[in-house]
Amino acid sequence: MELRIIDGQPFVHTKAAKRDVFQTPLQVIADAQQRITQAGQVIEALRQSEQMVQRRLDTATLAGESTESIQAEIAAIDREIRDAERDVTEAHGAINQVYELVDTHAAQVIQQADGARLQAALQPFATFLQENSHE
Repeated sequence: MELRIIDGQPFVHTKAAKRDVFQTPLQVIADAQQRITQAGQVIEALRQSEQMVQRRLDTATLAGESTESIQAEIAAIDREIRDAERDVTEAHGAINQVYELVDTHAAQVIQQADGARLQAALQPFATFLQENSHE
C-alpha cells in the first residue's frame, strides 16, 4: 500500500490479483470499516452458534453420550471466529496504514513549504554574506 498523488489528490495504490487499484483514502477506510462491521456480525452469529453447541455438549456430557463430534463442531466454530477476528485486525491495520500514509505525506508537504519559506527568508542574508565575503 502506498500513497500516490494524482492531479493533486491523494490516492492509495494497492495491488489486487496483479491489478493496480487506486482508491481515495476515504474509500479505503470505508471499505475497511465495512469489513469490520461484516466480520463483527459474523463473530456475533458464530458466538451464538457456539453457545447453542455448548449447550448440546453439556447435555450430551450429562447424558453420558459421545461428545467427540460436538467438540469438533465447537473447534470449527472457534477457528471461524479466529478467522473473522483476524479480518477485523487486518482491516484496522489497513485503516492505520492509510492514516500513516496521509500523515507522512502531509508532514512532507509542510516540511517542503517550511523549507522554501525559510530559504526565502534567509536569502537576503545569504546574498549579503556572499557580496561581503569577497572583500
